[in-house]
Amino acid sequence: MATPAHLTREHQRKARRSVSSESCARNGRLGARATIAKHGFAKFFESWRKWKLAHPSKPEQNIIGILDNLNLAYEREWRLEPSYLSLDFYFESQRKGIEFHGRIHGQLKQEQREENDAKKRALLAQAGIECLWIEHTEMDERAALARKIRAFLTTGDQERTPAIIERDFPF
Repeated sequence: MATPAHLTREHQRKARRSVSSESCARNGRLGARATIAKHGFAKFFESWRKWKLAHPSKPEQNIIGILDNLNLAYEREWRLEPSYLSLDFYFESQRKGIEFHGRIHGQLKQEQREENDAKKRALLAQAGIECLWIEHTEMDERAALARKIRAFLTTGDQERTPAIIERDFPF
């Protein structure tokens, strides 16, 4: 029996190219709501986390490469309990983390993004975790980014002066 035309790889690829990002986002929201309604938010979060671990973005892959070259143990998508926010990279032995702001952060509603970042900063401060925030624009200079990450992760526990706090938290 022949495969129907709408099930061929070629047809599916063509169909994906013609789908708008808005419709994908809408369908994603609908799927998320259905999953949460059926299984609860904890199950949804864990499924999302597993997907993120299996499918790192290109910039995350670059950061993973830098971190692997430093031979440091880290955990990706570490949950900031009691919330369902996560930290992109967590270094338990150092109580440090790295958070990457990809291009998607610029597409989110600014108010929502700032609210999530404020919650994340508060949770990190409560947990005593120092965090390096990396913007997507820093990915263009991989060597400079590698130096920045290396300096952050290899410096000892230095006292955080008001100038350092103001630089890291400019709001």
